[in-house]
Amino acid sequence: MANREVRIICGEDCGNAPKKIGIRDFLTALARGDRDALREFAADDVVCDLVGSGTLRGIDEVLGHLGSAAEKWMELRIDNILTHGNGGAADGVIETAERRIAFCDVYRFSSAGNAKIKRITSYRIPLP
Repeated sequence: MANREVRIICGEDCGNAPKKIGIRDFLTALARGDRDALREFAADDVVCDLVGSGTLRGIDEVLGHLGSAAEKWMELRIDNILTHGNGGAADGVIETAERRIAFCDVYRFSSAGNAKIKRITSYRIPLP
């Protein structure tokens, strides 16, 4: 995974709380292929449920799969980021050369404080 240029569009209200900033920065690092930054946001034992596709366990498996999926991203539009306690969610649209994909990711952090992502439930829906 190498750093690459991807257009990132994110509303101003997506950065007005620490966990919102963390989710925004996690998605930005994912889109750009910044493996080192991704490791800072996610716990070593992170679990990622890819709804309808399976479950990934551990930082290396999660980053390997998510990183290769993000390699084709040309644009990431984050419409909303919501957080409360030890949870959060983000939704928006991913654009590749071939298609547009609506996404919604639900995050569980290891605690309500400034913590790492412990679990991700990821929904992806191809758009016409």
